Amino acid sequence: MSNATGKLLYIGAYILLIAALLPWLAAHLAQVINVDIAYLTLSAERLLAGEAMSEAYYDTNPPLSIILQIPAVILVKLTHLPLYHAVSAYILLLLALSTTATYLLLQKITRLSNEQKLLIVSASLVTNIVASGYDFGQKDHILAMALLPLTLLQILITQRINVHPALKWLTLLAGSVLILLKPHYGIIPAAIFLHRAYTQKRLTIFKDHDFLCLTLMAIAYIASIYIFFPDFISVIFPDIITFYAADISGDIVTTGALTALLPLVCSIISLLIFKDLPKLIPSIFILSAFCFIPFIMQGKGWIYHLLPAIIFFACGLSVLFERIMRAILMDIKSDKVKKTASFAITFIAILSLAIYGGIAEKIKPTHNEFRGLELTNIIEECAIDNKGNCPFLILHDMINISQELSIYTGQPHASRFPVMWFTPYLINKENNLTSDDLKIYTDKYTNMIAQDFYKYSPEIIFVAHFPLPNENETIFNYRDYLLKNNPEFKNIWNNYDFQRTISIDRADYMGNKKPNEKLMRYDIYIRR
Repeated sequence: MSNATGKLLYIGAYILLIAALLPWLAAHLAQVINVDIAYLTLSAERLLAGEAMSEAYYDTNPPLSIILQIPAVILVKLTHLPLYHAVSAYILLLLALSTTATYLLLQKITRLSNEQKLLIVSASLVTNIVASGYDFGQKDHILAMALLPLTLLQILITQRINVHPALKWLTLLAGSVLILLKPHYGIIPAAIFLHRAYTQKRLTIFKDHDFLCLTLMAIAYIASIYIFFPDFISVIFPDIITFYAADISGDIVTTGALTALLPLVCSIISLLIFKDLPKLIPSIFILSAFCFIPFIMQGKGWIYHLLPAIIFFACGLSVLFERIMRAILMDIKSDKVKKTASFAITFIAILSLAIYGGIAEKIKPTHNEFRGLELTNIIEECAIDNKGNCPFLILHDMINISQELSIYTGQPHASRFPVMWFTPYLINKENNLTSDDLKIYTDKYTNMIAQDFYKYSPEIIFVAHFPLPNENETIFNYRDYLLKNNPEFKNIWNNYDFQRTISIDRADYMGNKKPNEKLMRYDIYIRR
């Protein structure tokens, strides 16, 4: 293939790719903001306002997850964009930078053909968009966007291939910061360092630029937490260890370990059957398998925890699939026709995934649809009745729609918590807490809820009805629970009158519904 023909091929391929992604892009820009991103961004607003973490944005997410959303908050202040559009613009910028870095770094790998490089970039871009879906811009997704370029750079350093200093240091700095979103993923650069020490037969890798950058950034981050977020270490982190980190599903461990075999099998196929493939491809599959280790360590089973593994796997699979197609088309005598056909088939498969992603994303409610929902309307009516001021509180254990309601109504959620995520650990009889510890934690959290009542003075409270786990569907009453466990609430609840009970369908707010899930009921209390 001539250089001119090759350039036309690349330009045409990227035009087709962008065209295929446009429907997804339109759907993403219109769909409701992700609940976790909403909370982290609103927490960044409280951070910039000088509020302490344990007093204003108390959550299991470490400080970097919140700091990372500051650019979106600044963008809102500079442009007056709605927060959800500012977040979308910010994440799209990060994706553009990640894709550009991936493309430039791949150009340095001479053993890859131009067609293979194009497939890897395309697979990376489409998977970043399609596989992330509603979780586009989640911290695991942002980490994944940084991890692929960082890995490619480390491989180039191992192979002693020179990279332009600007590209090298920007990739290193971004990767070294963003990998700290989930330090579990340090296993990836650690594996590359061990491979480098073995292949180069030296133990002085600690002098290498990438080792120094990663190490110094980790030290700086830890120091900054102790200096600027001491309450995260002393107040929040112990509870994360006690409750959240200890909540690991055995089924997830088993499923994750078994699924990790798939990229390992693909790596073996690449090494033993298609020996002409560049060694980068089996390496990418192995790194994909390594990414399952953090997924297993977290033990929650949320699909976005798998995004780094999926993106690595897709990049390797795009090249392996193209090579398999070439083997299937072996009866074609012309190598040129064979390579062109196998590339075209693979690229069309990637395009099909992009088109499907655009269709699938439409299942989520849009910004306009969310504004028209019952809870949104109730809060907005409350704001009208109170001259534009209606702090609200949702008392629920896990359905995290309060942050979205805050963004779309412009009213603050009257709590430091995104949801009362600690509740299941306190009311579950299988929580393995001693009676004394249970009393300490119950007092701690009910006191914080009471403090938030006095701080925010919510005008309206939504008290959810939800079944207790392992209690034969016994309905938990949050109001009774607070009155029973903290005497302060006798005074607090005297300021509120019961108005009515409503029923909502979670699918209207979240875009999905669990099997056999009933309508969610909320008791509404209005401040006198």
